[in-house]
Amino acid sequence: MPARDRRTGGGLVYLPYIYTGSGASYTPIAIARAMAQAGRPPMVFLPSAIVRPPGGVRFAAGLPMILPRVLRRGRLDALATPRIEARLMAELRRRGPGTTVWLWPNARPAFVRALKDAGAFLIREMINTHRGTARAILDAEATRVGCGPIHEISEASIGAETAELALCDRIVSPSEAVDASMAEFGVPTEKLIRSRFGWDPARLAGTTAAPRTEDGVLALFVGEISIRKGAHLALSAWERAGLPGEFRLVGKVHPAMAELVARHVATGRVSHVPFTPDVAAQYRAADFLFFPTLEEGAPLVCYEAAGCGLPILTGPMGRARVVEDGKTGLIVDPHDEDALVAALRRLGGDPGMRAAMGKAAALGAAASRWEEAALERLAAIA
Repeated sequence: MPARDRRTGGGLVYLPYIYTGSGASYTPIAIARAMAQAGRPPMVFLPSAIVRPPGGVRFAAGLPMILPRVLRRGRLDALATPRIEARLMAELRRRGPGTTVWLWPNARPAFVRALKDAGAFLIREMINTHRGTARAILDAEATRVGCGPIHEISEASIGAETAELALCDRIVSPSEAVDASMAEFGVPTEKLIRSRFGWDPARLAGTTAAPRTEDGVLALFVGEISIRKGAHLALSAWERAGLPGEFRLVGKVHPAMAELVARHVATGRVSHVPFTPDVAAQYRAADFLFFPTLEEGAPLVCYEAAGCGLPILTGPMGRARVVEDGKTGLIVDPHDEDALVAALRRLGGDPGMRAAMGKAAALGAAASRWEEAALERLAAIA
């Protein structure tokens, strides 16, 4: 285990994509900030940023912040990637062998190999299941629903991820689903750091709730409204359940789902809210989260919903080490529509059960903030 990082903080972080303050770039910076607050600040290396990372996060960018707004993505990557790789490598050599480098997905395979050859102690963060697992799930679902391809996962990218994981000294798995995926692709159990992602209570602070447009219950879906996230399964189960109330979809609609979403919205029992920065107001308005996702790592919406005191109806991919079946929510096979309908009716028809589960969810989420996620990771390299 690398002793050097006990003197130099939380090591080095390589984030191979632009920091936007949301989406895939949000999680790495949230963990880096929590590490800094724990007294073990890492140094984050990233191509560029559209917004400045929050206070306390030390970072180096390959290109100034203004450039992502004026350069095309391909040109930006071509300019920024070699610069930030060179800066990270120089810092690694300055610190010496044994320095921890936290890798987030999509680093160039040749660069990962160069880091390993330079003596880095490599830790790879998984944000979803292995690409091979994901492709199998998504191909099967596309066949089941009779649509075209719903992913861009190539055989080459699967091979590259498998090779990268073999080079790494530790793999951070944020959920039971990722644990299983790592085993499927031959990652030894002793390599795993079983941890979590988290949530930020400050991000969800406030008291204002979004308006409710219907009497009865309000079930909430937050995230990309896509086949991968199980939105088509949720819409079908909601229609069959016949609950009085509203099913509210919050997020961007994937093109493959546009016609289906429009058809359900036209019934008046489903509504759609485009992406909103005030997602907390939507959580506060809802009675429960309904998120039967098919492929994930550890969905942040489940942490946030639990933090806001919502029971969660999800599938095994949505457990995220935060949903306990029968205690903080219900875990149901997303393809078992009868079971989904029964679970919807159970939650929708029992305010007492929703209140008890919501209270338990909030208590559990209190120990699943970004601070706890950072401490679990730091303990693994102490």
